[in-house]
Amino acid sequence: LGHDTYAFGISSGSVVGAYNDSAGVTHGFLYNGATWKTLDDPLAGGSLGQTIALGISDGNIVGAYFDPSDVEHGFLYNGSTYTTLNGPLGTWTGSYASGIDGNTIVGGYGDASSGIGGGFLATVPEPSSLVLAALALLGVVICVRRSSALFGFGRLALVTLIIATGSATSFAVTYTTLDYPGSTSTGAVGIEGNNIVGSYADAGGTGPGHGHGFLYNGTTWTSFSEPAATIGTAPYAISGNNIVGFYQNSETHGFLYNGTTFTSLDDPLALVGNTITEGTYAYGISGNNIVGTYTDSADVFRGFLYHGGTYTTLADPVPGTSETYADGVDGNNIVGEYFIGNSNVGHGFLYDGTTYTTLDDPLGTNSTQPNAISGKNIVGIYYDSSNAIHGFLYDGTTWTTLDDPLATQGTIVNGISGNRIVGSYVDSSGVNHGFVATVSEPSTRVLLATSAGAMLGFRRRG
Repeated sequence: LGHDTYAFGISSGSVVGAYNDSAGVTHGFLYNGATWKTLDDPLAGGSLGQTIALGISDGNIVGAYFDPSDVEHGFLYNGSTYTTLNGPLGTWTGSYASGIDGNTIVGGYGDASSGIGGGFLATVPEPSSLVLAALALLGVVICVRRSSALFGFGRLALVTLIIATGSATSFAVTYTTLDYPGSTSTGAVGIEGNNIVGSYADAGGTGPGHGHGFLYNGTTWTSFSEPAATIGTAPYAISGNNIVGFYQNSETHGFLYNGTTFTSLDDPLALVGNTITEGTYAYGISGNNIVGTYTDSADVFRGFLYHGGTYTTLADPVPGTSETYADGVDGNNIVGEYFIGNSNVGHGFLYDGTTYTTLDDPLGTNSTQPNAISGKNIVGIYYDSSNAIHGFLYDGTTWTTLDDPLATQGTIVNGISGNRIVGSYVDSSGVNHGFVATVSEPSTRVLLATSAGAMLGFRRRG
């Protein structure tokens, strides 16, 4: 391929590395024993246009590239889509992803404030392309200490789209970008009425990270972090005054926060003590019902329902189901995702307390993941045939794709309340933003656009 060839990683006979061409430009490569394939991240454009492939596992490749400003970024490449992986700190000066094993990625970054380099470990239970969500959006590796409440207005970007329903009537859908004031990244995850919860990262603070939870009521932003968290606090859902999510130190614990007091939620069957990702994750709440996921004694993820002090394990009965995730709840209805055997293709489900119903978006070739439910409306994400990530709305009959028009690397839809939907997207600069999408009237018919038809914006995404 050129001069000065370096091999850095190998998996199942496939080798990745980098080479310099005749002009001195560095490119990554993939060699399968017979064919050489050049790897160039499309965002690479530094003075030498460098892309370097450093690790490979199960067809997924990680490495680093330099942007037009010669700033280094990590990347994940799944064979069709490049996903940028930036440092967890708000003041990072450069990042690289140096190794991958299954769904775990390691790498490093530079901290501009201290001049000290740091390493990171990102482990994702969902398909490998969700690395972006875990690493950047929800602050799995960012957070520091409990902070006092902060107030102010975030940056709001309004985009209105007109969706035709196939009749003479059309409806407006408005996407509003949500950025916590002074933050370097924001993700909106849960909503009830006017109240939105999520995570953000800032460039200040002390300790190993700069991530916090937030509550936004449409006027005021309030910051909070679980006092025991040393690595991250990630709120996921809200019901009344109660917020649930998870926090991390040397392991993972769910939490219930009532605005004053944090209560840890730990499924008694959860395995803890070996890795940071082991433990209990609380993802949804509706009244006294809390749902989530825990790792069992075999380090396998199981869903749970917590009610009245009792944990009940949830497992989709489809033959061959290996893992189950319970992600959202409304009354007695629970939505989530399950996997069969060793497959990375996830299937959604709706469980009404008696019957499990499989939910597969017709465009979700590589996974369907419901995240929340409100009445008969279900929202979540799916991966298409190119492994690009899109949001969806399902009203029991029609699947509607949701793509924030400002997104260039995908849209993640996390929560719904009435006619308001929240989620996150990544812009053209690789910055994470939250959003709230408001439909002009409550009826789900407002969003009528079949999976094969009109969409609510552009597409993206890992």
